[in-house]
Amino acid sequence: MKIYEAEMKLDLLDFLLKEKSENFILASEVAINQSENLVDILKISNLECHAYEIKSYKDNYIRLPNQIKSYTSVFDYTSVVVPKANYPKVLKELPQKIGVITIDDDHCVKIKRKAKKIIRLNKMGLAKLLWKTELVNILQSKLNISKKNLNIMSDVYLREILTKNFTLKQLKEISYKYLLNRYKNKYLNFINNKGLYLVKEDLLELNLHNHSL
Repeated sequence: MKIYEAEMKLDLLDFLLKEKSENFILASEVAINQSENLVDILKISNLECHAYEIKSYKDNYIRLPNQIKSYTSVFDYTSVVVPKANYPKVLKELPQKIGVITIDDDHCVKIKRKAKKIIRLNKMGLAKLLWKTELVNILQSKLNISKKNLNIMSDVYLREILTKNFTLKQLKEISYKYLLNRYKNKYLNFINNKGLYLVKEDLLELNLHNHSL
């Protein structure tokens, strides 16, 4: 029996949770690039982020190159998760640095190729991970600009100020810190409320946007 995206997402979460680490959290449907892309599952820590893009039997691969381009501009690692039967096809289409994970019809998850670290990320891409309220708080704290003046500025201008005044390393640390704080409570609720086996409703706990699955 073929499995589809929601089931694959649950299988992947179950697989990632077996690491039992307190150093990272997991989030679902994370908007990046000003909501142009949604990351299916994002593994977040203060130091690193790993994006997971799920492609089920129903999905095609038309959008995958652009999705990978967006993910690799802001996250350290990117992996594509596919049904086992689609592994040969997807392997031919992916850059060497992209990891590949397969899930078979018995819900067995296997890492077929480990993701390699992206060395240089994009400063503006990292700045776009931040909401306006977060941009204002950062610039007020670090550059001593009044909140009143910052609030009347556009998001675009605030990001330009941010990228001009912070190094790539600093921007990465700041962006990941805010991502971690943004999703931490959702993740803790998910951990506290989930049962022995994950179900579709559990995915809503990891998602900032409440929509049906």
